[in-house]
Amino acid sequence: MATRICEAKATGSRRKDEINAIKAWVARCESDHGSLGCGTVRSRTLPARLIEISTTIDKARLISVSSLGQVPEFVALSYCWGLTGNLQTLSSTLAQMEECIPDNALPLTVKQAFEMVKALGFRYLWVDALCIVQDDKADWQREARKMGAVYSNATLVIAAMASRATQDGLYSKLDDASLTDDIFHSVMLACRTMPRKQWEDFIQKDLPLLCRGWGFQERLLARRIVHFTPAELVWECKGDVWCRCGNINKFHSTGGKINSMSAAFWHCVDNPTLDRVRPMWRECVKTFSRRSLTMLNDRGFAITGVAELLRGPGCADLYISGHWKDALPFDLLWRCDLSTTLRKQKERKPSWSWVSVDCGINWPVDEDLGTLAISAETYFESGLAGVECQHIDTVEACGQYNPISAGQIHLQARLIEVNVVRKAALGHDMSPFWTKWNVKGPGGQKLSFYPDIQLSDDDITSCVSGHDRSGPKAFYYLEIVTPSDGSLGWQAGLIIRKVESPGYGEGTYERVGIAGEMSRAHHKTVASFVAAIPTQRVILI
Repeated sequence: MATRICEAKATGSRRKDEINAIKAWVARCESDHGSLGCGTVRSRTLPARLIEISTTIDKARLISVSSLGQVPEFVALSYCWGLTGNLQTLSSTLAQMEECIPDNALPLTVKQAFEMVKALGFRYLWVDALCIVQDDKADWQREARKMGAVYSNATLVIAAMASRATQDGLYSKLDDASLTDDIFHSVMLACRTMPRKQWEDFIQKDLPLLCRGWGFQERLLARRIVHFTPAELVWECKGDVWCRCGNINKFHSTGGKINSMSAAFWHCVDNPTLDRVRPMWRECVKTFSRRSLTMLNDRGFAITGVAELLRGPGCADLYISGHWKDALPFDLLWRCDLSTTLRKQKERKPSWSWVSVDCGINWPVDEDLGTLAISAETYFESGLAGVECQHIDTVEACGQYNPISAGQIHLQARLIEVNVVRKAALGHDMSPFWTKWNVKGPGGQKLSFYPDIQLSDDDITSCVSGHDRSGPKAFYYLEIVTPSDGSLGWQAGLIIRKVESPGYGEGTYERVGIAGEMSRAHHKTVASFVAAIPTQRVILI
């Protein structure tokens, strides 16, 4: 089976047809998808401002939502800013924007979004650069936390999929559609054929918005979204996927859906238990963490809306610095994608959270492996021996989803000192989980080491004439998961080192990576020596 991706030119002469198509899709969705949640508003959280677009004259202005008598229907724009040229609301221009947004200063993507919203018959639009005061830290943080609600509450989201910057516009730059004889339907269509398994690869390569960090939750949380792709308009909602030529919806059920994660996510939102939320959250983090952010400090904020929706009545858990409290300490076992370049040091805290690094994230072991690798037990039953998450120090924040609300985590755990050594050169990477590093325990036993930061020469122990040369800072293995009863299972823990900076007391450490591998409990490994060591209080920052 193949997915048809239609290539059609979006020119001025066809704008009317496109507008009519979107209107028809909205009406069809409202009529046919009542039981699917496309019309459900899940949050009462509202943005502080919307853009009011006049229906009679070419004028737009910022308006306070609190001044409106009732919650209006509105459209939200999802787009790439680019590096320069985006009109922004600043503290010094807020009053002016509330009077009139200067049309001649609008970048093309935003200008065309204004025109599209007006043509569709809507009156209100939300655009982050204009509706958030960009140089007001308090306003930015307050409104940024609402962005998940903005995109999930919007009646429609317009996604400028093919635009790399605000000057590019909504529409494709294709000159002509290439006609291909569709032998399956005996008609001439402007389309090309692609194996369905390549669908996500295609759209990620050709659609820059899918590489943008903020775009992840904007796309995932939208109830209804129109994608302006290089090929043509594509509609996606919770109930269906449509395109103007009518072919995509014939094939999306076999794997060609624009957002393959969407159905699983909304099922989890509708049935929010910890057992569902935990793996769903990891999948979201894995996907999100591989996207780029212009401002790296946005890493925690740009996925907060997803966390807010996942946390429902059936999952009364606390969200802290990219983690769910009830999933700790196991969820501390995230690792960096070693195909990316690591930084020499972490720019953000806490070190134990994945928001502290700027690379793709994965969890190399999941508790679901329990049915395969640890007999029928879960990691709660056969692992976590000797480690306990006792307390988390939180920082006062505006809202319970503050992405940087945690500073220190207090563990009761076993530690053993280890050295970092290079693995023997094999000439190639054996798997996506392969790493060139080991940590070596006191008896010479080794575990694979996945660092969070670049290792310096002083971090590495080199063997010279049979003698070890230890670096200036000791590394420690903090046990989290160990198989029991001789069963095959994943043993893993954090690699940490002492914090010697002023202001931190004894027993304070920072995370620098994880170590782990599949092993049987009776095999002599680093973890074998840990079992006999009493637990101690460890503070991770």
